[in-house]
Formats: sequence, structure tokens, C-alpha cells
Amino acid sequence: MPLVRMSQLAPSRSDAAASSRLYGVDLARAVALIGMLMVHFGPKGGTDLLGRLYALPHGRASVLFVLVAGIGVAFLSRRVDSRADARLRLFCFALVLLPLGLMLEALRHPVAVILHHYAGYFLFAIAVIGLPTRWLLRLAVLASLAGPLLFFAGRLALPAVFNRHSVQLGDTPLEVLWALLFTGPYPLVVWAAPLLWGLWIGRQDLHAPRLRRQLMLVGAAVAIAAVFASELLFAGFGEPRTPADWRFAFADTAHSQMPLWLLGAIGSAALVVGLALTAAARWPDLARRGAVLGQMALSIYVLHILVLWAAPTLVRHDDPALALLSVFGFALLAWLLATAWRQWQPRGPLEQLMHGFATGVATLGQGPEGPAGHRPGNERPATPAA
Repeated sequence: MPLVRMSQLAPSRSDAAASSRLYGVDLARAVALIGMLMVHFGPKGGTDLLGRLYALPHGRASVLFVLVAGIGVAFLSRRVDSRADARLRLFCFALVLLPLGLMLEALRHPVAVILHHYAGYFLFAIAVIGLPTRWLLRLAVLASLAGPLLFFAGRLALPAVFNRHSVQLGDTPLEVLWALLFTGPYPLVVWAAPLLWGLWIGRQDLHAPRLRRQLMLVGAAVAIAAVFASELLFAGFGEPRTPADWRFAFADTAHSQMPLWLLGAIGSAALVVGLALTAAARWPDLARRGAVLGQMALSIYVLHILVLWAAPTLVRHDDPALALLSVFGFALLAWLLATAWRQWQPRGPLEQLMHGFATGVATLGQGPEGPAGHRPGNERPATPAA
């Protein structure tokens, strides 16, 4: 008899809570997707109020994606007896995302593609998902501080190498590996921190109102404190003259890879996750509808890259108001397409490719019923855009 979700048989309070948790995480991923569209479709350096507000997702949406991916990894590996299967699935995800990201990066568009970096994140996750929760917390704190400082030290020593340039299909394996670990736009040495924080958050009781309040309050406090700390340090020590100036370590500039930016972006991500979980608990029907964007975010991410490659003038605008209209129009169209697709298939096209490949590889060595302890359909893909 095929395995089915218990919620398909007899809804219960625990099933409703689990659905609320999943929809909340999917909703946070949808928010990250919309923030990413704002970054790629509009200006980043506005000086007026609207321009500053529009630029808020810059340097934050991508960190939210990674933190939510960490939560997804925690869901995949929640039970000890499921971690071998989770490691295999993460490895298969990496095998799909690495060439996909490198191929997309080779197209002519203004985006630093993140998909191949997720291959590195998932391989790193394979190594850490067996750690006790308390060690994940300690490692997340350490990575949040030490990772950016290691990157900064590398840039001071080798500025021509630590240049945050993307790699693409055709680059050597060593160049790709070096970029994924240290020198690309989303290097693991820095971006391991939001992944680890997501793993830690995903192991908590996301049904608990107290945790949701803590995510919102602590996340907001950290995000605000990082901005003020940067301003105070610059006021005391002066502004950096170049990125090689030691005072650049105090920067909270988007994608600076510095500690205060990273901590502030992680705080913002925690705030959004807390808000999304709260919204899903209070308004489950609305959250379920909005979560569709997050459930198909990988497919929508690739679609927006292809649009930026084929017809950039159709969606990109320097005026924040026009850019907002473009983002709203694209997001609405994507939501309508995703909603229609989900009436036909349980996963988006690329999500199904990832799931089908991972499930196929897993069943090769496990027989027709699949790996023990795995329930197909219970997980949400822990992909960048998923």
C-alpha cells in the first residue's frame, strides 16, 4: 500500500499545526522571492524615501532564502533514522543545482546567480545535520563572526582573488570550488551562517507562539542594532577610504560580507520567518494561497532569470514606482501560473525534477518501496528558491 500523508486520511490538530508550520515557512520563502524580484527589477541606491524603502530587500532577501533553506534541511533530517536519506537527497539536489546555476550564470543578464552556491550549502549541510542542536547553535554564532572576518582577511591579503566574481559553465573545477567556498558572490565561508541559523530554528517547536514572538523581537532587535552599531563605529573611527581599509569591517552595506551586515540580514530573516509563521497560524487559508509562490520558488527563480536574459527592458526600471509595478505584475502572473500548475501537479516543474531525481536515486538501492522512514510528499524542497 503506498504511503500517504495522515492529513489526507483524517485531519487532526497535530496535522493542522504541521500544515501551519509548513505554510508559514513557504510564506517566508514567498516573501524572499518578492524581495529578490525587487532587487533584480529595480534600483538599489535610491536617496529619497521611496528609493530607500524599495532598496530594503537588497542584501536581505538572499539571506532569507538561505535561512529558510536551512529550515527545510532541518525538516528533511528531523528524525535520526531519516538522516541517511536526507544526506542522499541533499547530495542529489546539489548535483542538479550545480550545473543549473553555472548554465544560468553563463547567460547575459545582470544577476549573480545563487543556485550553484546552494550546491555548496547542501554539501556542507550533509556534514552538519548530525550535530546536536546545541552544537548547531554554537557553530552558527561562530560562523556569523568568524566567517566574515576570514573573508575580510582573504580580501586584504589577496584582493584580486577575493573579488566576489561569479563562475560559470566552462570554468575549471578548481575555479568553481574556490568561488563556492571563498571568493564568489555568496561564499560558503560567510553564508554558512544563515544556513546554520535556519537549521537551528528548524529544530525548534515552530508551532509555539513564544518562539514566533522571540523570532520577531530578537530578529528586529538584531537587525536594528547592526545598523546603529555600524554608524557608531564609523563615527568613532572614521569612514573607510577603500574596501581594503580595516574600518570596512564595520560596514553594514548590502553584500559587503562583513559581520554587521550579516548579523543584520539574519535578524531581518528571523523577523520575517516569525511574522510568516504567525500569519499562517492566524490566517491559514490566506497563508496557504500565498505560500504557493514559495512552494514553486525554484521554478519562478529560473523563469525570472530567463526573462532578464531575453527581455530585460520588459521588467527592469530605474524608477522605484515603475519597478514596484513590474514586481507586482510579475509576482501576480507567477502566482496565477503557480496556482494553476498546483491544481495539476503537486510540485513545480523544477521542483519535481529535483524530487524525482532524488527519489529515483534513493530507490535504486532500497527497492520499490523506497528508503525506510521516508514519506514522499511530506517534505518541502530545501532549495534556494524552494
